[in-house]
Amino acid sequence: RHKNVRWVLIPVFLVACLLAGYFFSVSGFFAVRTIVISGNDNVADEDIINIAQIEKGMNIFAVNEHALEQNIPILPRIMSATLERQLPGTIKITVVERQGVAVLNVGKAMAVIDGEGRIIDRQRQTDVFDLPIVTGVDIDDQGVVPGCFLSGEQIETALEVLTALPEDAEDIGEINVTDIQYIKIYTADGTEIRIGDSQNFGEKYLLYSTILQENERKAEKAIDYIDVSIVNKPTFAYE
Repeated sequence: RHKNVRWVLIPVFLVACLLAGYFFSVSGFFAVRTIVISGNDNVADEDIINIAQIEKGMNIFAVNEHALEQNIPILPRIMSATLERQLPGTIKITVVERQGVAVLNVGKAMAVIDGEGRIIDRQRQTDVFDLPIVTGVDIDDQGVVPGCFLSGEQIETALEVLTALPEDAEDIGEINVTDIQYIKIYTADGTEIRIGDSQNFGEKYLLYSTILQENERKAEKAIDYIDVSIVNKPTFAYE
């Protein structure tokens, strides 16, 4: 009889423990009190919290981490984001922002694009971006609002050139891809660089950079243009 009572009490005890654990988990002890956002330099904390659908006071276990992932495209500047629960009441969100690599003139505004050709920002002022300007891209039939991806041979060629640039390259003012077989680059001080197509651009960049540096070292007069379209036969002319 005692054994029978024991076997009856065990499941009752387990059920009681489960119920106690459930009510404890949904109690105010696990309410979200703190939301920590990191990695965002250009997107407001409030915008990230909104797309994550989090509110202070809600139960931490009710936070849906998939909502953040699904709603990332709403914020063009955000590439990825991860959510972490830190019990009892803290949510930590770590984001990775898209980085602008160039700007395009889209009528009355300048559009910032990242390395994938996505428009991540749009501003009227042309002096707020410390990025190369890409010209010669036909965007008449493409969307030019933040979030859109630009496509076509011209933009792909421009991105190929930008990707091949060294990280410390700071002398690029403009990349003209009107003719992708006859690309022109203009340095920050206006020197024209004729690079032909985008093949072997890394080598072409080093070649024309060396010519510019050597000319500056010798304190010679300003160079009008440099032609490195044929890598083993570079030419240049003075103004």
